[in-house]
Amino acid sequence: MPIQKIFKGSDQMLELNLADENGNALRVKDTIEFAISLYTDRKWGAYAIVGNYSNGVFHNIIEQDDKDYLLVDRNKLDYIDVGLFYYDYRLKVENSNYPSGYYTESKGGQTNLFLKKPFEAEECIRFQSNNTISSNCDHHHCCNN
Repeated sequence: MPIQKIFKGSDQMLELNLADENGNALRVKDTIEFAISLYTDRKWGAYAIVGNYSNGVFHNIIEQDDKDYLLVDRNKLDYIDVGLFYYDYRLKVENSNYPSGYYTESKGGQTNLFLKKPFEAEECIRFQSNNTISSNCDHHHCCNN
């Protein structure tokens, strides 16, 4: 999958694609518990985008007709380093095939989402007047008139 850019200063709704142990599509509300963290640094600590579901209560997750989404608030992005997003999630669903009566799963990995700095108008003006590229400017995003 190609890298998708997310810019600081913008709210996002990121689609959640969950599956059970057999690969069947799973909605967040079909779990007993679900939690997810997105971060750009493996030492994420408090600087992560977090969503969860437990006892029928959603936190930073929106349930729509056919999809579930993790809400990403623009203010939270201000505290996260620029870079590729990683994720960790855990879920728990009822399943009588297991002695405990539950199937649990924890996974982590790399996404195709890359967090970038917001474009600043002065960078574009500098580019257009000096015909030089600043490291803070993504010109194919902003300067094409």
